[in-house]
Amino acid sequence: MNMTLNESDAQLMQAVIPERSPFGRRDKAMLTFFSHTGLRVGEITGLDQGDVADFRRQAVRKQVVLPAKVCKGHRSRTVPLNRTAQAAIAQLLAFNRERGFPMGPDQPLLFSRSHQRLPIRAVQRLVQDYREKAGLVGVTPHKFRHLFGDRLVRANVNNRYIQTLLGHRQLATVEIYTRSQPEALAAAVDLLG
Repeated sequence: MNMTLNESDAQLMQAVIPERSPFGRRDKAMLTFFSHTGLRVGEITGLDQGDVADFRRQAVRKQVVLPAKVCKGHRSRTVPLNRTAQAAIAQLLAFNRERGFPMGPDQPLLFSRSHQRLPIRAVQRLVQDYREKAGLVGVTPHKFRHLFGDRLVRANVNNRYIQTLLGHRQLATVEIYTRSQPEALAAAVDLLG
């Protein structure tokens, strides 16, 4: 089974989400947020609106400070948000407002149909459903984390930065994303002339 989710598979999963379904817009924004932050499913479902938006300024934050209570190992970390991740947050907040979900710094970023915090298992089931509709195998919310890590490696980001962004305790864990791919090996040899 492939270790990472590739770009075309991620786009295919986005394409099978019906935007006109009651939660289609939320789900598209959620998958985009996953793939542009590398957050774990428990970290995303644990976020409150105040973690990603400044309600006094009515603005999306440029970074998310993950509270220790939602992080693996209970170690807080800060993840910068690129424009795509910020746009996904803005879409999620707009969706919440339009659907009549409570708004405020202490309210969940992701709501269920019953106006409760969206549980981890519900996100896993959503990804499974979209994976099956797209005809893919083995795609889980965690694969979006790997997609983010793979993007960082392909952009030649320093391994220490990748370690910090993904919240890994050990640098060796980053090796998951740096395993040699045939295309990368060929490109490396081509550099020699």
